[in-house]
Amino acid sequence: MTGVEIDNKLKERMIRSILSDYMKNEIDQEDFDQYLARINDLFEHDDIAIIGISCELPDALDHVQFWENLMNEKESIKRFPPKRLEDYRKAYGFDEEGKQGGYLDEIDQFDADYFRITPSTAKQMDPHHKKTLEAIVNCIEDAGYYKEQLFDTKTGVFIGHDHTHRLLENYFDFIPDSEIDLPSILGATTGILASRISHLLNLRGPTMVLDSACTSAMLAIDTAISSIEKGD
Repeated sequence: MTGVEIDNKLKERMIRSILSDYMKNEIDQEDFDQYLARINDLFEHDDIAIIGISCELPDALDHVQFWENLMNEKESIKRFPPKRLEDYRKAYGFDEEGKQGGYLDEIDQFDADYFRITPSTAKQMDPHHKKTLEAIVNCIEDAGYYKEQLFDTKTGVFIGHDHTHRLLENYFDFIPDSEIDLPSILGATTGILASRISHLLNLRGPTMVLDSACTSAMLAIDTAISSIEKGD
């Protein structure tokens, strides 16, 4: 039973109680109207809460580790990960071994079967797509659900994403011309970031990617709240 169903049953019992008192003449019409108004106010659901969170950051696979790093004042700006240097050399023709920055240790560990994506399609997917899928599923689980519970529900997906980096490089640049096909095109298209999870879970709510530069995440949250309030 959901929280809303519990609230509805409790509200029904409270109304029955004051109605019984009214029928027994234990309260008058004015008291009945006041009690009824208070009950309706009590069960008016206007609050919207964030109940799940997920992230993957340098030296932190999740938000718990990230918080511990902050509390311990851990320095996560470091040299380019040695395990990723060979891929970097293949892509750019040189390495960034001495370059300092905030890097993820691994970006190639992706469970394609879990997301019902073929290995060949996964190979042509932009790492941004893979990391987004992983983050959304982890967020769902952090909220206390598993992804199948959302299947075929009226759930929306709102993603804030700054496209500026696309001006500098695109994942197409790393795919040989002979291998560019529809899966590779979709795998590098930022506009379908949200659609991937909606397709996976057959979600029936709004699905969109929003870009307002540095405020993209806030715009996505604001749009999601407006959508909930409108009943989308």
